Amino acid sequence: MALPLIVTPHYTLEQPSTGKQITYRPFLVKEEKLLLMAAEIEDERESQREAIKAIKQVIENCCDDLDDINHLPLFDLEYIFLQLRAKSVGEIVEPVINCPDCGSTIKLKVDLSKVKVTKPAAIKFDIRLTDTIGVKMKYPSFEVFQSRLLGKDFSLEQVFDVMIDCIECIYTAEEVHSLKDYTREEATEFLDSLTQEQFNKIQEFFENIPRVEHKIKYTCKHKVRTGDTTSEPCGHKGEIVLNTVNDFFG
Repeated sequence: MALPLIVTPHYTLEQPSTGKQITYRPFLVKEEKLLLMAAEIEDERESQREAIKAIKQVIENCCDDLDDINHLPLFDLEYIFLQLRAKSVGEIVEPVINCPDCGSTIKLKVDLSKVKVTKPAAIKFDIRLTDTIGVKMKYPSFEVFQSRLLGKDFSLEQVFDVMIDCIECIYTAEEVHSLKDYTREEATEFLDSLTQEQFNKIQEFFENIPRVEHKIKYTCKHKVRTGDTTSEPCGHKGEIVLNTVNDFFG
């Protein structure tokens, strides 16, 4: 006789980049183990690598109707993961920050169901660099994040690598040059040939990319000493913007 299986509920969410309805289930113990195993790794860089792999696997396991996860925009995946976490473990998370005045730790309270993706009014994928030459851009994908954005400090070479990965093609009136047909050295040479004004136009694309974002106001209630025997709440009031997955669980 087979053991009984528990029926897992299913939910829907709207994929931010497309408006498409995605069906998903909460992650189960087998998926939570992947996340916990990544968190237990002592080496920070290796832990980041394993956490990325675990998040990818959890999303693939729990979501239906998703396109190739490696090519989905990063903000889609961060949003989807936060909604999975809300339905799987609980909607409330309590990230910790340090008070800029007294240095004490402050525990915030965030409702993941209220987290949104902020979008600019209109993002330009088609960027004219000159009267005859332009580039067509695409969002940074999970694949780009995985291969380029590990670590906290990005070198100039890494910045160029991300830009190259996000240029879909370079075009003129007569030709379209898909960057996948060219070497990274050739693409770098193209970027090196730009004026600062032209380069800034490409940088502006990245500044306007949609992102997971949640603003929260806080007041530090930690008591600080004001005399030999007296103390009173710090009282510092501030606002912080959470805009990466790590920010919500820090």
